[in-house]
Amino acid sequence: MSLLPEGPAHSRVERVARWYTDPLFNQDWRLFAPNPVRDDQGTLLRVRYPDGSVSRWVDPLSPLIAKNHSNPLLATKDLDLLRSVGLLESTWEDPELADRRDRRVAQAPESSRSDPAYRFEVIPLTDPEKRAKAVSDGFRATIASHYATMIFGAGYSDVQMRTVILPARPYPIGKPIIPESRPEKWDFDWQPKVSS
Repeated sequence: MSLLPEGPAHSRVERVARWYTDPLFNQDWRLFAPNPVRDDQGTLLRVRYPDGSVSRWVDPLSPLIAKNHSNPLLATKDLDLLRSVGLLESTWEDPELADRRDRRVAQAPESSRSDPAYRFEVIPLTDPEKRAKAVSDGFRATIASHYATMIFGAGYSDVQMRTVILPARPYPIGKPIIPESRPEKWDFDWQPKVSS
């Protein structure tokens, strides 16, 4: 393809080639591990029914990982959608204001530090942060509702997502391997079902 002259033919060939290669290069490296499903701890879902009962946690990623691992040429972007929930959630807050909030919370008395809402009482959310948070919450509710409906059917009223953050695996350079810490669980709030 690199030998083709620039022009419409080059663009068409490049577009077709990227259709096959982009999903491969955008996947997580764990997809190419010997047993990628076993190592997956990324995203979990559960639902609450109108009678108040709550389902078990289920993993919507493992079937997608297994499908992509068995045939990488037909890989989908669904994995990226599910994984981007955590990214959006961690980036809606203004970095400078987040640092200032962290410093203020660190100086606060212990009783205030244990309250998650205190962080936003010290320095309230700005309008851009509110909009970014609304986008993040809406995206999470839509994605969670889509996969919850596929797994549990349509009879539920609320959905909750849990992101499990895997610990980093450092590459040892002349140092002993540091044992991995336990994965960190991040439970989001319950959200009403979003009908598609």
